[in-house]
Amino acid sequence: MRGGTPAALRGLALLGALGLSHPGTPSLSPPPAATERATAAAGVSPPVPLAADSAQVVAAELGTLGGRDSQAYGVNSRGEVVGTSATASGELHAFLWTRGNGMRDLGTLGGRQSWAYGVNERGQVVGASTTSPGREEPVAVHAFLWKDGRMHDLGTLGGRDSHAYAIDERGNVVGDSYVEPGRLHAIGVHAVLWRDGRIRDLGTLGGAESRAYGLNDRGEIVGAAEIEPLRRGRLVSRTTHAFLWVAARGMRDLGTLGGRESRAYGINDRGQVVGSSDITGGAGVGSGSHAFLWAPGRGMRDLGTLGGPSSLARAIDAAGDVAGAADLERESGRGAGFHAVLWRDGRPIDLGAVAGSESRAFALDESGLVVGISQVGGDGAPATAVRAVLWRIR
Repeated sequence: MRGGTPAALRGLALLGALGLSHPGTPSLSPPPAATERATAAAGVSPPVPLAADSAQVVAAELGTLGGRDSQAYGVNSRGEVVGTSATASGELHAFLWTRGNGMRDLGTLGGRQSWAYGVNERGQVVGASTTSPGREEPVAVHAFLWKDGRMHDLGTLGGRDSHAYAIDERGNVVGDSYVEPGRLHAIGVHAVLWRDGRIRDLGTLGGAESRAYGLNDRGEIVGAAEIEPLRRGRLVSRTTHAFLWVAARGMRDLGTLGGRESRAYGINDRGQVVGSSDITGGAGVGSGSHAFLWAPGRGMRDLGTLGGPSSLARAIDAAGDVAGAADLERESGRGAGFHAVLWRDGRPIDLGAVAGSESRAFALDESGLVVGISQVGGDGAPATAVRAVLWRIR
C-alpha cells in the first residue's frame, strides 16, 4: 500500500518503549561506534537475512544509513520500501530501499532530519523534513514530495509545520499542517490534501485539530479529527474520532468501538478503513484500545488482539489483509509487549520480533510484503537497536 504514519503522534505511545521519534521531536541518540555495520563502498549496513518466525513468515532486516537504528513506514507492490534511518553522524534521514540497490539516502529540505512515510507505484515518496540546519528547537518541519531524484517542499497552510503521510497513484498527497503562524502545539493543526501543487484544508469534526493519514485511488481520505468539544463551565473536554472524507460530502465521523476516542490510518479502494479505537472502559488510543475494520454499510468491527489488552491497525490492502501490532498475553492481564500482526480473514498472524521483544507493522503491499520495525537484539535491554524490517507472508 501507499504508506504508513509517524512512529508516535499525539495520543499514541505505542513506540515509546522502542525509543523512536517523530517529526515533532526529531531526536535519535548517535549510535555507539561498536554497533556500526557499514559496507566499504557506501558506508551503510546491508540487509541481514533472519530466521523465519514460523513456516509462513520470513523476515529480513533492511539495514541502516550507517547509524544504529532504522524504521520502515511504507511499501509499494514493486517492493520499494521507505522510512527513516540514523546516519553515521547521528542524524535521521528519509530513505528509499530497493532489493537491488539497498538503502538510498533521500536527503532533506535543507535541515538535518527527514522522514519518509509513503510511496506509490511510480516511486514517488512523501514525508517531512526540517528546513534549516539549526540544532536548537523549534526547527520548522515541512511536508515533502520526492520525485525524479529531488525533494520538493509542499508548504503549509500558513503555519510553521506540515507533514505528508500518504500518496496515491495520481500523486495526490495527504497529511496535516499548522494553520496559525507561530503555534507550537496541536491546536491549529488541520488535515490537508495536496493536489496539483495546491493545498486544501479538509477541516475538522467541529474541534480544533485534525490529521489525514491515508487515502485511496477513489479520492477517499481517512484520519482523525477532534469533535466539537464538551464544555462544562471553565473545563473543556476534547475528543478525537476517526473520519472518512469525500469531496462531495466532506468529513464523516466513523464513531468508536464503544469507547471515547478512535483514529483511522488506512483505506483501500473498496472503502474499507482500519485504525484503532477505545473499547468500553478503555484508557485511550494505544492503551486499552483495539484495532478496527470499518466497512461501508457494516460499520466498525473489533479485530481483537494477540491476547493482551491493546492492538492497532495501520494499513489495509485490496484483499482486506490488515497490518498493525497487538499486545501479547501475560498472566497478570497486562500486555507483555507488542508484536507486528497481519490480520487475514479476520484472524491475527503473529509476525514475531527479531531477537528482541517487540515489533510493529506499518504498511503492506498486495503480494504479501509487510514492513515495519523490530528490536534486533538484547531482548529489551536499553542498548537494543531498532531496525526496519520486511516480512514476507507465504
